[in-house]
Amino acid sequence: MRTRGAMLWAVLAMGCAERSPGAAASSDVSPGGSSSVAVTDFPVHVEVSDAAGRFDCSGFFGLLTPGSPWDVYLQVSCFLRPGDESSTQFVVGLAAAQSEELVRTGALEFPAYAQATVEYPSSTGRIDRPIRRLQLRWLPGGEIELEGALARSYGRMPPGSPDLATVTVRGRLTVDCNVERGAPPGGRAPPVADPALQSPECQERLRATGVGPVWEHIRSARPDASTADR
Repeated sequence: MRTRGAMLWAVLAMGCAERSPGAAASSDVSPGGSSSVAVTDFPVHVEVSDAAGRFDCSGFFGLLTPGSPWDVYLQVSCFLRPGDESSTQFVVGLAAAQSEELVRTGALEFPAYAQATVEYPSSTGRIDRPIRRLQLRWLPGGEIELEGALARSYGRMPPGSPDLATVTVRGRLTVDCNVERGAPPGGRAPPVADPALQSPECQERLRATGVGPVWEHIRSARPDASTADR
């Protein structure tokens, strides 16, 4: 699981090197320590059936740059709660066909060893479970609900853990997209965030991955949204 986690962060660095302002809070979360960001800055909440209480989080659909292993990277990072020794991570890597199916039909099945996992402190100890099925529902106010069916961990299960569990993610997720920028002669420049998703590159990624309806749903609740920047 360590190797897979390292690969995920490498992909995140490639495709989402610079985050949009609406998703900046998650960058201040340290999975092994505390955060300087107020809990009120975390507009997403996570509940897991075999974990006590609710986790306060932030999350995003990342539209990855060409050449990445996946086309869409869905991540939810949670605030480290008092008394917990580790925080919670919900990570899903999707090909364009998968993200399109999830958004269009509201459900997606994952095969064994797919890049879809939830790591969290459970009532019996730290656990890392694969997601077997993910459902998406539209909620009022630009919010989204994701409900996942979880299977047994690929690694050792804490004693007393149930074989199956569920995870519910609910709140205001964002859509992140970065574009390449001009580099000096002989040099390289990191991609820059396009928070309004106005660039042709981000518009094409929205269309190709089927994530356009997610972006429109989020925007529908923004008081400053206008047809000028659609």
